[in-house]
Amino acid sequence: MERARIHETWSSPRAFFLAAIGSAVGLGNIWRFPYLAGENGGSAFVLVYVLSILLVATPMLTAELLIGRRGGQSPVNTLRLLARDEGCHPLWRFHGYWMLSIVVLGSSFFSVISAWCLAYVPLAASGSFSGVDGVASEHLLASLQAAPVRIIAWHGLFMGLTVWVVAGGIHRGLERAVRFLMPTLFVLLVLLVGYAAVIGDLGAGLAFLFTPDFSRMNAEAILNTLTQSFLSVSVGVGVMVTYGAYLPRGVSIPMLRFSEMMTY
Repeated sequence: MERARIHETWSSPRAFFLAAIGSAVGLGNIWRFPYLAGENGGSAFVLVYVLSILLVATPMLTAELLIGRRGGQSPVNTLRLLARDEGCHPLWRFHGYWMLSIVVLGSSFFSVISAWCLAYVPLAASGSFSGVDGVASEHLLASLQAAPVRIIAWHGLFMGLTVWVVAGGIHRGLERAVRFLMPTLFVLLVLLVGYAAVIGDLGAGLAFLFTPDFSRMNAEAILNTLTQSFLSVSVGVGVMVTYGAYLPRGVSIPMLRFSEMMTY
């Protein structure tokens, strides 16, 4: 059932692609993934993770985008409308509430971590991390956490920036932000990899990455690959249902190619 659009849509597949990456790439990939791979067989974990992405997470991602585009509204209203159209039980709308509750709970954690990151920017600029070892870095974080007014101020700044971006809508808010933030993140990751390669043992890292240890891939490790794959594509929390609501009707979701994403 085709519905009239009540809001703006993504200006291009590339804009959607950048926003989707911005939603998916975060602490789950940069922080959680390395130690999971380290504890679960290195490249053996990576191999099963890639299979989980291709066989489980990607179909879920496609389904959420299709549901979101067809409903064209928030997860709650989208599920309510689709349940009515298909003659399903109206209680399906509560799945939308469930997804929103996960986002709220997750934001209560990630917003605090983001506030720490903002607080670290002036510390890094002033050279406070120069020559700091693990123990000293723990003391820096502890001193930050022991100053409630300071951490509340940084948290308020982060939440204010978030509200400012969201209030700008798709074109003037989110798209403008991701066009700056995502290339910046990519550059930072390249610099971190280069720095680690110079000061670390690159050979040992490559050997670990490309020498699988399948003896450590037990049932718990496989479950970790599944949960990590869901985090990596940001499914199950309503984000992609919401992003799908802003996709134009003419865009083929299964066929979003790189060449399309690079054109405006």
